Amino acid sequence: MKQTCLVLFSLTLLTTAALAQEIPCENGPCLTKAKKKGTRFLIEVGGGGTFQGNGGLALGGIFGIGGKFRGFPLAFYGFAEFNYSQENGNGLVPLLATNYTHDRSYRDLGLGLRIYAPIYGPLRVFADFVFGATHIEADLQRDSMLPVNASGWAGQVQFAAGLQLRLLRNFSVSVRGKINVLENDLAGLYGAVRKEPPYRTMGTLNL
Repeated sequence: MKQTCLVLFSLTLLTTAALAQEIPCENGPCLTKAKKKGTRFLIEVGGGGTFQGNGGLALGGIFGIGGKFRGFPLAFYGFAEFNYSQENGNGLVPLLATNYTHDRSYRDLGLGLRIYAPIYGPLRVFADFVFGATHIEADLQRDSMLPVNASGWAGQVQFAAGLQLRLLRNFSVSVRGKINVLENDLAGLYGAVRKEPPYRTMGTLNL
């Protein structure tokens, strides 16, 4: 009876060990490793500054959903984005010898697509394509002239790129640069000081 129990116990141990192994590798058996699950939701907030004129504050947030296809290295996320940014500047109006100052603020609403590509381990690069609209408020002041104020909506087409470090499964940090490729001269305020409207650019640190 004791011998039978020992035989059954030995068979149980051998069966358990076999189930814990994959097909033998070239240099020996391989233990099964659980694959890390990807994330489905994208939630991001960030802050930084704008680069046109004398610069200003830039804040924003993103909410999206997506993932990657099995066996394919890239991940795709559709997202909605809101941004608030400011800029200010000053200068001399050519030929008029008149000084001016201006202040502008932007509230961006957009829908976009983000593509992630792995580099090494938790490090990834990404690119964003965003389409939407922006509400602009602008103030222009010139020497010996009445101030001019304007506000309104304009279209936006933005491209962004960044570098992300994934610290935990649901937490990462990234740096992101963005440019709006549509020029906009609301109410002709740039033309009033003989300036070409610049491309809006910004950089942010995101969590």
